[in-house]
Amino acid sequence: MSQDSVVTSTHLAVRLGYLGLLPFIFGLFLMLSGWGESIGLKLFHAYSVIILSFLGGCLFAYRLLLEDQQTPVNNRWLLASMAPSLVGLLSFYLHPAWGLLLLALAYTLLAIADVRCLSDWPKWYPPLRVRLTSLVVACHLWMIALSVFPHSG
Repeated sequence: MSQDSVVTSTHLAVRLGYLGLLPFIFGLFLMLSGWGESIGLKLFHAYSVIILSFLGGCLFAYRLLLEDQQTPVNNRWLLASMAPSLVGLLSFYLHPAWGLLLLALAYTLLAIADVRCLSDWPKWYPPLRVRLTSLVVACHLWMIALSVFPHSG
């Protein structure tokens, strides 16, 4: 892989990471505007579960990739990478505020595991992961507040 493609892939990954915040922001906008509180909450919750599951899948794939590179893989990480999908599913069966709080906690714990326990990520990834996770968790807390204390548009 050439240096140009690595730089391009890194920049694309960073851009996609930030663009991935837009559905969260749109859900918040719908809640704040009064144009679709119910739809905004459902969109936000569903998208959150999708992204959390995606992050678990990334962890799974990354660990398998390391195994292909003759790096010993701890099977606990493969098993743990399945938890985000299950937590996301569980969140749908809770009151929306509790479900979103569970998702915010899951994002936080997964980010801590990614950054602290997996030292073999590319150097640019941990700071990006912390920034994006902080913004996603802040969006979740804001959505929880809006769902518990409805805003009059």
